[in-house]
Amino acid sequence: HFRRNQRRRAQMEMQSSIEVGDDIVTTAGIYGTITEIDDDYGIVTVEIAPGVEVRLARAAVATRLTDDEEFEDEVEGAEPGS
Repeated sequence: HFRRNQRRRAQMEMQSSIEVGDDIVTTAGIYGTITEIDDDYGIVTVEIAPGVEVRLARAAVATRLTDDEEFEDEVEGAEPGS
Protein backbone atom coordinates (compact mmCIF):
# COMPACT_ATOMS: atom_id res chain seq x y z
CA HIS A 1 0.00 0.00 0.00
CA PHE A 2 2.85 2.39 0.77
CA ARG A 3 4.23 2.36 -2.80
CA ARG A 4 0.76 2.72 -4.28
CA ASN A 5 0.09 5.72 -2.04
CA GLN A 6 3.48 7.20 -2.96
CA ARG A 7 2.73 6.87 -6.67
CA ARG A 8 -0.75 8.33 -6.22
CA ARG A 9 0.66 11.28 -4.25
CA ALA A 10 3.36 11.90 -6.88
CA GLN A 11 0.74 11.79 -9.66
CA MET A 12 -1.49 14.26 -7.83
CA GLU A 13 1.45 16.60 -7.20
CA MET A 14 2.39 16.52 -10.90
CA GLN A 15 -1.22 17.20 -11.92
CA SER A 16 -1.49 20.15 -9.53
CA SER A 17 1.81 21.64 -10.74
CA ILE A 18 1.11 21.68 -14.51
CA GLU A 19 1.17 25.10 -16.12
CA VAL A 20 0.06 26.72 -19.37
CA GLY A 21 2.57 25.80 -22.06
CA ASP A 22 3.44 22.38 -20.63
CA ASP A 23 3.51 19.46 -23.08
CA ILE A 24 1.52 16.57 -21.64
CA VAL A 25 0.20 13.09 -22.37
CA THR A 26 -3.32 12.24 -21.21
CA THR A 27 -4.42 8.97 -19.64
CA ALA A 28 -5.93 8.15 -23.06
CA GLY A 29 -2.52 8.58 -24.73
CA ILE A 30 -3.26 11.91 -26.40
CA TYR A 31 -0.32 14.31 -26.69
CA GLY A 32 -0.88 18.04 -26.43
CA THR A 33 -0.01 21.38 -24.89
CA ILE A 34 -1.83 23.00 -21.97
CA THR A 35 -3.39 26.29 -23.15
CA GLU A 36 -5.67 27.11 -20.21
CA ILE A 37 -6.25 25.95 -16.64
CA ASP A 38 -9.48 26.44 -14.70
CA ASP A 39 -8.52 25.75 -11.09
CA ASP A 40 -12.07 26.37 -9.83
CA TYR A 41 -13.43 23.38 -11.76
CA GLY A 42 -10.27 21.28 -12.17
CA ILE A 43 -10.40 21.56 -15.96
CA VAL A 44 -7.48 22.00 -18.36
CA THR A 45 -7.70 22.97 -22.02
CA VAL A 46 -5.24 21.10 -24.22
CA GLU A 47 -4.28 21.89 -27.81
CA ILE A 48 -3.94 18.52 -29.56
CA ALA A 49 -3.41 19.87 -33.11
CA PRO A 50 -3.04 23.40 -34.47
CA GLY A 51 -6.31 25.17 -33.67
CA VAL A 52 -7.85 22.05 -32.06
CA GLU A 53 -8.44 22.20 -28.31
CA VAL A 54 -10.15 19.82 -25.92
CA ARG A 55 -11.21 20.36 -22.32
CA LEU A 56 -10.24 17.64 -19.86
CA ALA A 57 -10.36 16.98 -16.17
CA ARG A 58 -6.99 17.79 -14.63
CA ALA A 59 -6.91 14.16 -13.43
CA ALA A 60 -6.76 13.04 -17.08
CA VAL A 61 -3.16 14.30 -17.33
CA ALA A 62 -0.96 11.21 -17.06
CA THR A 63 2.48 12.69 -17.74
CA ARG A 64 4.11 16.08 -18.16
CA LEU A 65 6.84 16.06 -20.77
CA THR A 66 9.64 18.25 -19.49
CA ASP A 67 11.70 18.63 -22.67
CA ASP A 68 10.61 19.49 -26.24
CA GLU A 69 13.02 16.85 -27.57
CA GLU A 70 11.34 14.23 -25.39
CA PHE A 71 7.93 15.20 -26.86
CA GLU A 72 9.24 15.00 -30.44
CA ASP A 73 11.02 11.69 -29.79
CA GLU A 74 7.85 10.16 -28.34
CA VAL A 75 5.76 11.28 -31.34
CA GLU A 76 8.35 10.14 -33.90
CA GLY A 77 8.68 6.77 -32.18
CA ALA A 78 4.92 6.17 -32.08
CA GLU A 79 3.61 3.20 -34.01
CA PRO A 80 1.28 4.03 -36.90
CA GLY A 81 -2.31 3.80 -35.79
CA SER A 82 -1.45 4.04 -32.09
